Amino acid sequence: MKLYCSQALQEKLGCKCRKGPVPTDPLDSWAAHCITIQRRNVVVAVLLPFRFCVLIPGVKGRDWDSLDPQILQHMQGALRHHGISQAVIDQYLPEDTAFEKYGAPDAPSRAKVASVARMIQERLGDFPDLQSLQDHLNNTHATGGVKVDYGVPCRVLKRTLHVRYNEPLPAMELECALDLERYTAHRTLIVPADATFASLHRYLQTAFRWQRRHLHDFTLPPAAHRDGLYHIVEDVPDPFASPLDEKPDERRLFAHQFRLQDLLQEGDTFLYRYDFGDGWEVSCAVRRCIPDYREEMPVCTLWEGKSPPEDVGARLSALSGHPGRSQTPGIQADAVLGISLESPLDQRQHQQGVSHPVLCRKTRPIGSLNRFRHRHRKGVCLP
Repeated sequence: MKLYCSQALQEKLGCKCRKGPVPTDPLDSWAAHCITIQRRNVVVAVLLPFRFCVLIPGVKGRDWDSLDPQILQHMQGALRHHGISQAVIDQYLPEDTAFEKYGAPDAPSRAKVASVARMIQERLGDFPDLQSLQDHLNNTHATGGVKVDYGVPCRVLKRTLHVRYNEPLPAMELECALDLERYTAHRTLIVPADATFASLHRYLQTAFRWQRRHLHDFTLPPAAHRDGLYHIVEDVPDPFASPLDEKPDERRLFAHQFRLQDLLQEGDTFLYRYDFGDGWEVSCAVRRCIPDYREEMPVCTLWEGKSPPEDVGARLSALSGHPGRSQTPGIQADAVLGISLESPLDQRQHQQGVSHPVLCRKTRPIGSLNRFRHRHRKGVCLP
């Protein structure tokens, strides 16, 4: 495994690395840099074509002599954290992996590593720890390099590794429906089966054009493979929660600790609630489990019916008496929603295979964004 070391890292290691060859294998070109955060040394390892980064914090004086095992351990942990199977990790980074250290790579690669290091120093105050910041960087859309043009680093890397080592990529097809009385907004999603419920929350937010401003939860009814009712909540404490709200036969879980394949099977149904003030309830059903899905995912394959914008349910409740739903005919309810419900085409908009602008990051250049839409006509990719 090739490891291209920056000048700052070479000074910490006390050695001068020779100039390395031009990287040809996208999975064999890691670059490492050393930065200082709060008077502590942090080694930043970046897989260049994918911009997948691994942070090794707290490297002290004695640790520089045994840096390779620490880098390997953190790389394996980061891959495992993002749902890459252990069989793939054992083939890609076995325990006896040796790093061949070379000097700094070419100018574009140095610029990519420098931008990641600068982003870490600028955004550190927005996250409680380095692990949260690392997860944010690896789950953010980025421009790649070799054979990777646009995508989330951890997803693109995961798909590339599983394809190379011929490991299956299980997926689930979910049918999601938001009942708005006058019509129903439908979304059909194909998501990774090993995604956490916290990731599913992000996918649903993008599919319904919401912005993650409010609390949410998942409710899984009892099933043959589940013992009782499961209530999955987000990690932040609910200010309105009370011990009296907990039921004796209910299990309360955290969204980031459980994956979809752990609790869901084909044919299961569950409820996703968002914004407890407005009361949006999305009924979800697992249509089928796909053993191996090699296409881009998560993806929205069916987009039917407009969804209400954020913070509109309170105004609708004055018209209908029910938060988030309108039963009063006329122009007032339609004006609050910001859409027209008189035309049948507006009631059920079937936009299958059309990339929606809201699903594309604004940081993407306009010309490249048009190419991105052209390449993904078969489905809408979710960030």
